[in-house]
Amino acid sequence: DEGDEPWPWPGAGWRRLSLDDGGFRKGFRFFLLDEGPFDMRAAESCFRKNNGLAGEPGGGFPDPEDPHGLDRVLAADQRLYLAELVLLPALRNHPLRTKDPDEASLFFIGYAPLLASRSYPCEGLDPMPAWEKKVADALRGMSHFKRRGGQDFIHLFMKYGQNVNPPLKELYEAGPLVATTDRSFWSISHNLPTPFKKGQVVMMPYVSSTYVDIDVDLGREMDEKSWYFFRGTLFRRFGSRTELVELGKQVTGSNFEGHKMPSKGPQEDVLQNTSRLMRRSSVCPCPQGDAPTSGRLFEALATGCLAIVMSPRDIMANDLPFPSLIDYDEIAL
Repeated sequence: DEGDEPWPWPGAGWRRLSLDDGGFRKGFRFFLLDEGPFDMRAAESCFRKNNGLAGEPGGGFPDPEDPHGLDRVLAADQRLYLAELVLLPALRNHPLRTKDPDEASLFFIGYAPLLASRSYPCEGLDPMPAWEKKVADALRGMSHFKRRGGQDFIHLFMKYGQNVNPPLKELYEAGPLVATTDRSFWSISHNLPTPFKKGQVVMMPYVSSTYVDIDVDLGREMDEKSWYFFRGTLFRRFGSRTELVELGKQVTGSNFEGHKMPSKGPQEDVLQNTSRLMRRSSVCPCPQGDAPTSGRLFEALATGCLAIVMSPRDIMANDLPFPSLIDYDEIAL
């Protein structure tokens, strides 16, 4: 039985999992807390308004009216972490969602502190300390939260540097799983040490550029001057990116260049050009950055460029999303 085969990725679980498994689909239901203090739709509406983005709150991203909106108004290092903009609308309409908490195996806490912090100024929203106290009080009053100390709850904490006020942070530290796009484990080990030590961190994919996700070149033509492609900041916490660029000078067909993205403002032209070049390339090295993996791995997969992941395997496994569902050995080197 394929389901009983050991899985090759360390720390990924004992067996291969599948979302199409009949037993899973029949037995699993989740409950989304998205009413009262957990409701993020007003915050999303203000986020859209403050950034000049089209669409209705809860409509998700990318928006058909403005598909490249996030790339137009946000710096890449801001857009990378805002997974709740995509995740919350998907959860609201998911076929495995139940409206009966007694049927649920897992509870999603709809309040998302990163999106909340990006929504101000916003008329009608409480300041974050008061808002988060209401969230904490509501969780403490829930019988389903009390029965297991919140261990079958999961909260969205997309960036560890995001401040969470003490009443809510105490609850987050005590029990629930953490869903995050942040790879800075040295930060979460200080901010939320208990979930980190217990292995209760669920890694999410970065939010990639829409030029990667939805702009597809059906008549893809390879560029002989760019068989091997890399663009990125050369000086990061880990990895030897400068050596990669030096190596590229000796490899025929390589297009390796350092490029430092501005710290503020959009980089739409850079993202559009980079995604176009990745689609015309065959091999895309993905060196370490500030963490063992970077968004480049996912961009390479989305553009059909063979990803070569340059990171120690033993630490990289904890950095990859959904390792029980995806055999990364089959899709990257």
